[in-house]
This record gives sequence, C-alpha cells and structure tokens, in this order.
Amino acid sequence: MSEKTTEDYLVSIIVCTYNRCDMLIKCLKSILAQSHRNIEIIVIDDASQDDTPTRLASLMETDSRVKYYRNKENIRVARATNVGFSKSKGGFICLCGDDDIWVDKEKLAKQLSHFLEEPAASKSRLAIVSTYWTETSLAVTNKREPKIPKNMLKHLLKRNGLICGSTVMISRASWLAVGGLDERFSRGTDSELFRSILAHGFTAHIIEEFMVDVNVGEHDRMTPILSNQARWAETDAILKILFKYKLLFLRHPSALAARLYKIIENAWAN
Repeated sequence: MSEKTTEDYLVSIIVCTYNRCDMLIKCLKSILAQSHRNIEIIVIDDASQDDTPTRLASLMETDSRVKYYRNKENIRVARATNVGFSKSKGGFICLCGDDDIWVDKEKLAKQLSHFLEEPAASKSRLAIVSTYWTETSLAVTNKREPKIPKNMLKHLLKRNGLICGSTVMISRASWLAVGGLDERFSRGTDSELFRSILAHGFTAHIIEEFMVDVNVGEHDRMTPILSNQARWAETDAILKILFKYKLLFLRHPSALAARLYKIIENAWAN
C-alpha cells in the first residue's frame, strides 16, 4: 500500500458571512487558489440581505468545492461556525473570515506537512497549526509575528491575539474533543476555541511565515472595535472565561490579574 501524501487529506474550510458579498468573493477566490486541491469550502450565510446567494450561485457553477448554506435567521458567528463544522467531512478544519485573504498559495500544503511530519510521540496531541499574518486598515498594514510562549495556555488565559482565526488549521479530533465553539460567547469566539483545545491537553504550533491578510478596517466591521457595545461584549466574554477556567486561573494568578485589570479598564472607558 502506497504511503499517503498531503493531497490525500480532505481539508474543510468554514467561512461564515453576513452582508459582505464583495469581500466574500475575494476571500473565496484566494482559498480556491491554494495549491492543495483536496478541499471543501463551507460557506454559512448568516441570513444576509445582500446579493450573497446570487453571487455564490455563480461561483459554485465554476467550482463544485464551494458549498453554500443559508440560515433562515441570524444566529451569530459561534453557532454559525458550529453549523459549518456539522456539514464538514475533512480530517482537518480551517477557518477564514469573509473579509480576509489567504496570500500564500501553499498555506494548506505547508500546514498539512507540519501535521504529518510531527514525531509519532506527539502527533496525536498536535491540534492547531497557525501562521503569521498581516492586519490591514485603510492604508496601514501591521505585521503580526507572535512567538510561541513557554506556556501557551497561560498566555491565552491572560489575553487573546496569539493565534488568528483565519490562519489556523485544526485537527478534527481536537475540535470534537472540546465540542467546537462555545456558543455562550459573542466575542473572542475563535480565541476561546483555541484556549479550550489547549486546556484539554492538546498543543499548537505557529509557522513563522506570513500567509494571511486580515482586514481590520473600522469602516467594514459589523461592531466597531472601540465602541461601548464592543467593550461591554469584551467584559462579558472575560467574565465567562474567568468562570469557565476558574481552577486554571487559581494556578496562574498573573493571568487572573490581567483579566481583572481589563474589566476595570473597560468600565472606566464606558
């Protein structure tokens, strides 16, 4: 029996979208340009009111790897992503924001190679392979080059931002182990998934290459970053994190202090 190559592995890419059909099409075209061809792109339309259904129909006519599902009502990103996973078949799962672009055509191939080349002793525990990314806002581009800390779980207890959702490849086994995204969270949903996976004893790796361009343009966001609404949502998420991981926070008091400080900072700003 011949040994499997990376192309033998189906990768499922989940893209949730809402009223951003122009950006969505650019996003999907960047995914379809990947050198790794064995993919399925699962688009979950969270009840958009724009031309998303028509635009997707045209794209699906040219490439059957794009699969489109439309929610009857808006259920928000965490639940919508879990719906996307329920439709998926791949042994590896990727996420991508509908306004983000995969700029490296070898992204999937490189991530798969990393999973498959992992030493046998730790292969079953490797759950997340992410990459560097750039953040673009109007004419400004910031490079994000996170380094793997000695204790990645402690870092994610303290703050988000170590792993970008649009960069990740996640093993299906680890996703199933944690039950997917926690639908109680309305903010920081991706980071909460990664935190939960690491808390279950899995590991993560960051490929030190820029592979994704993330759009952080304030004028494009559904919830402005600096709005009072966003601050209250962040505070609510922090309180949920503190309750969910209370035993872990007792072992990492510096992470607890950082979260409590952020709550006070948000309250002061409001």
